[in-house]
Amino acid sequence: MVISMLRKIPRKYFEIFDFINRHIKKRPKSIFIYSNLGFRDNIKAIYDFFINDNRFNDYKIVCSLNNYKQVSKNPPKNVTFVSNIKGIFYFFRSKYCFYCFGKYPIKPADNQVVCNLWHGMPLKTIGNMQKGCENIKYNYFTYVLATSQFYKDIMKKSFSCSDEQVLICGQPRNDEMFVDNKDKFYKLFKECTKLNKAYNNEGDKTSFNKVIVWLPTYRDSDDNQKLPLLDNNGLNAINDKLVKDNSIVIIKPHPLASIDYTTVGEFSNIFVCDQSLLDTCGVSVYALLSMADALITDYSSVYFDYLLLDRPIGFTVEDMSKYEEDRGFVFDNPNDYMPGMKIHNQEEMITFVKDLTEANDLYKEERKKINEVVNFYVDGCNSERICKKIGLL
Repeated sequence: MVISMLRKIPRKYFEIFDFINRHIKKRPKSIFIYSNLGFRDNIKAIYDFFINDNRFNDYKIVCSLNNYKQVSKNPPKNVTFVSNIKGIFYFFRSKYCFYCFGKYPIKPADNQVVCNLWHGMPLKTIGNMQKGCENIKYNYFTYVLATSQFYKDIMKKSFSCSDEQVLICGQPRNDEMFVDNKDKFYKLFKECTKLNKAYNNEGDKTSFNKVIVWLPTYRDSDDNQKLPLLDNNGLNAINDKLVKDNSIVIIKPHPLASIDYTTVGEFSNIFVCDQSLLDTCGVSVYALLSMADALITDYSSVYFDYLLLDRPIGFTVEDMSKYEEDRGFVFDNPNDYMPGMKIHNQEEMITFVKDLTEANDLYKEERKKINEVVNFYVDGCNSERICKKIGLL
């Protein structure tokens, strides 16, 4: 990947790119979007905002993506998709630039606005707070996003930036949780059923008592090869409970995970939906979450987003001590910021499902308390709000 190659080049050689960027005239109605890990998350959300708002019809929008060939069919007239190498030349000419995965290690020009939207408020350490990354330079932006005043200092420490560079705003990706996504969900679920050998599709059934979305985070170890907690016996017990309650679990693996999910298709009410299937159906993780009655995750920042919907969350934390030792958390007391049932074993997983289907919501007040701390804005207007704060609107 481009970023992997760029990291091998000594920083002093990039000073020529800084010089070029400072002296090239920027086009005032030009927007540049970058990603080296697919077209998704915050950059896809803000792109969708641009192309669906007629105030941007006369802007030139360039998307520089590692997978640009997969998504470049029939773009709007004012949109161009390019490779990450070619994207450098468009970056030099663009007044407004956005990224959330990867970056060009080039300093923004004085007449340029570069927004690091990142990809979630962290529970685990990121950037300069991560072990072994303390001296890496990450500050190649005008602004970095933080969803609340509480997270301002954490983002400052993570990216070694100033107060003025931290933009308090919600994440663009969360806007999709505030719209009706029923049709998208039905389309996605239909594709999921094709991969599930045990599903009995009587009458194209798409109505369930409860829908649970499970989002395991990425692990930099052999643990990334397996689904937390559950072997086939555990999956069988969960599936029996789901069948009894007319409910389903949809497992969405992390895009970098290498878990073998082939056996999951042997259970009638447990489905797997990977990133490629989401992309094929044109559905984001956040459209999927908007239809979920509950979330199961572990140390993923996605649960801070899901708090906006005020629905139950279960945390698989059986390896928390090991994860803290290997990766680390931004809080000294991470449990205090995880408002939901802590799931250590298969029996507790079944209890979580049981509580959900029987409407035993024991953590509502905790969720409210944490949500007030981590999410200053609680609506679906973040893309527009960001554009106003940076002077694009």
